[in-house]
Amino acid sequence: MTASKSYRREIDACRPGSNDLDLPELAELARAVADDPRVAKALEASHASDIALCDGLQDVPVPSGLADRMLAAVEAATKAAQLAASEADGDATVALPPAAAESPAAPSRSRRAWLIAVPALAASLALGLAVVFWQQSEPRRVSQAELASLVETWYQQAQQRQGWSTSIDRATAEQFPVDSSVLLARPVAQRTISAASAGEAVAYELRRADRKAVLLVVRTRDHYDVAPLPSTNRPLGMVTGNKKVAAWQSGSLLYVLVVEANQGSLRDFIRPRDLT
Repeated sequence: MTASKSYRREIDACRPGSNDLDLPELAELARAVADDPRVAKALEASHASDIALCDGLQDVPVPSGLADRMLAAVEAATKAAQLAASEADGDATVALPPAAAESPAAPSRSRRAWLIAVPALAASLALGLAVVFWQQSEPRRVSQAELASLVETWYQQAQQRQGWSTSIDRATAEQFPVDSSVLLARPVAQRTISAASAGEAVAYELRRADRKAVLLVVRTRDHYDVAPLPSTNRPLGMVTGNKKVAAWQSGSLLYVLVVEANQGSLRDFIRPRDLT
């Protein structure tokens, strides 16, 4: 059994943007999210799906008369299928004598109905898959509520000391550059994190004197509802605990700065000329 399946019930019970992982009942899931990238990926995907569904239901009005049209379409399709099956059975039995009609081979009379129904079903399935793949290939617009949920998952991974390296890899630094035009501190350690639906990601530990922060750098095709520069007066909301979060996006790079209250403030790490 995979890790994601082992925690499926707990993951389903964990609401996006909440502090459910702090509940005693979900303590085991919180540890698994921090220790196992597969569980973190499953939780992130579940939260993203829940948020996308809620946003879709809120943003898209139900067309007038949709329910009636759907019911009419289902009824028409059902009648067409029944008619096709009836015609197929009639064609198969028209030339058969009574003895043959009662023979064990009678079930084969519906073969033509299957030959009609199966291609139609396959075409519908292919169309559905095409729509799904098209939606997945298109860049998404990610709300701040969804981003807050993602940040919780990413930061949980970054809290685990295992996987950190005090050697800043040059290739990693080039692919996930620290935004030195905005930030005052340089990274002293790095580790990769699982960003699943968002893209590839790296966490950096930033230090400035006795103050410490975590910078998450995500390379993504999606468009996040954040400004091109961070704001200390308007930090990202809907995050749990005593941490402050600033997020900004520059092209394909999403930056998320996380500072625990007892380890400093956002102003300790963001250049004053960029404060808004």
